[in-house]
Amino acid sequence: MRRDLISSAEGICKTLAHTLGPLVTRDEVWQAFETISIPIGSAEQATSPQRSVVVLDSGQRVFVTTQPKAYPLGAHLSQLDSEYAPVLSDMRAGQTATRYEQTGAFAGQILVASPILAEDGLNLGTVIVRFSDKLFLDRFRDARNRVLLATFIAVMLLLPIAWWFAKRLTQPLIDLRRRMTQLPGVQMQCQGAVETQPSKRDEIKDLEDQFEHMKESLAENEALRARVATSDRLAAIGRLAAGVAHEINNPLGGMLNALNTFAHYGTDPEIKDKTVSLLTRGLGQIRDTVSALLVEAKRESRALTPADIADIETLVQGELKSKSLSLNWRSEINAPVPLPATKVRQLVLNLLLNAIRAAPENSHISVDLSLQGEQFEIHITNPGEPIPADRLEHLFEPYDVQDAPGNGLGLWVCYQITQQLNGRITAHSEAAQTRLSVVLPAIDH
Repeated sequence: MRRDLISSAEGICKTLAHTLGPLVTRDEVWQAFETISIPIGSAEQATSPQRSVVVLDSGQRVFVTTQPKAYPLGAHLSQLDSEYAPVLSDMRAGQTATRYEQTGAFAGQILVASPILAEDGLNLGTVIVRFSDKLFLDRFRDARNRVLLATFIAVMLLLPIAWWFAKRLTQPLIDLRRRMTQLPGVQMQCQGAVETQPSKRDEIKDLEDQFEHMKESLAENEALRARVATSDRLAAIGRLAAGVAHEINNPLGGMLNALNTFAHYGTDPEIKDKTVSLLTRGLGQIRDTVSALLVEAKRESRALTPADIADIETLVQGELKSKSLSLNWRSEINAPVPLPATKVRQLVLNLLLNAIRAAPENSHISVDLSLQGEQFEIHITNPGEPIPADRLEHLFEPYDVQDAPGNGLGLWVCYQITQQLNGRITAHSEAAQTRLSVVLPAIDH
């Protein structure tokens, strides 16, 4: 605003300097007075000390002014008011001098002086325009008041809208916090203490504290789950060790009794034959148990072929006939599959023998072997009594026989082979049907 006021004073001064040349030459004082009064404004404004115009002739005498009482016509301006001297001394021919006084009698005054030049460049006099800083301050106060009023109105209009938006934004947080406090066993943590009622604190801070509390709880639960899993593994290992001891001790006890009998009655051919037969069966049972436990030590690099699949079907024919079972065999394997042949043969054979043992006589078993993209899938279905849900959870643990025939290692061996081949095995039992499914990634192992 001050710059605009200075620019306005300079513009008025230059315009008057250009207009007053002929009037000064012809000495037309009254017309000159009317000319300088127009840019000042009304008669009241023209006589106000806040704005004034003084026109000097070439001798720096007052030619005309808007304040004739303060500056009589014909008087030397420098004699009337010495404060004008610096302005007049700064004047240069053909140039406008501008000063903003901050001290002295003209403190807070804007003074602009411009020479009055004739057409031939002769200096006819000087025009001095003076504006008080109060004009700027009045404009500033007026603008400030309008801005404050507009701001007040805007704030009064925006406050309800802002409150509504804030409520819309924070209400979900408040509801979430309230619901979290209502969860069973959940209490908001407030600066190390537990609060049972919602506090008046920031909801976001409360949620942050509760989130940290939940993280700690999840970490504790994860640690507890790891301990439970470790306990389950140790329990499974214990059951495995007990089963192995049982499976080996039984034949060992019978073999020791047979050898004791043979030591006393070895000359009897019948006792000799029975002893040899008992030793053979006992050693065979021990061999089968140890072989099952050594499943992870087996290695086979040859890929699975359609001939291997056909061999499995041939191997189970005797077991099928012993229970008068029919086999619905479907295989889509027509080319070698990048899977170890021995392990897959043992896996399918064990699953199939398990299904044969579980199936009632004169029923049928379904086998479905297929290659789905890069996955080798095995699905074996057999009829029979459904497996209870509590037993399904432990179906692939060792020695889970539940009074069924076998040594309880068949499905455990299947699980171990599946894990070695990075696959997964699942069991589903309902109504009068049980389905075992294995999915193996068909890649080189």
